Amino acid sequence: MLQEGVIWQYQEYEENQSKKKILPSELIFEDVSLESSNGGYDIIGRVINNSDKYFLSGVQLKLAMRDCTNNEKNNCIIIAEQDEYINIPPKQARDFKKDIYLYSDINIRGKLVLDYSLEYAEAK
Repeated sequence: MLQEGVIWQYQEYEENQSKKKILPSELIFEDVSLESSNGGYDIIGRVINNSDKYFLSGVQLKLAMRDCTNNEKNNCIIIAEQDEYINIPPKQARDFKKDIYLYSDINIRGKLVLDYSLEYAEAK
């Protein structure tokens, strides 16, 4: 029983270490936006890995979709939030396109605006 606990702790330690190898400042996100698609939305963009040492295996993004009136970012209400994991081959820039689930009864009254932040990057 003790051995299983040690193995689990080591695996958790290794997983956390993989999330600390690439700094957020080493990643460049380009042209990230929402695109209408088959009655839903896709998040699209490009991620570039500028790390000299580590391969990027994926990123976890925190997304917030806002309904903004009068095209003013100060006059927005969050209508959906979710986390999305995007896989990226090592040592490359990759364009991505990922389906975003919004509740079917959301009625956008102004302009739909996407905010995103990097939760973590995984490296191998």
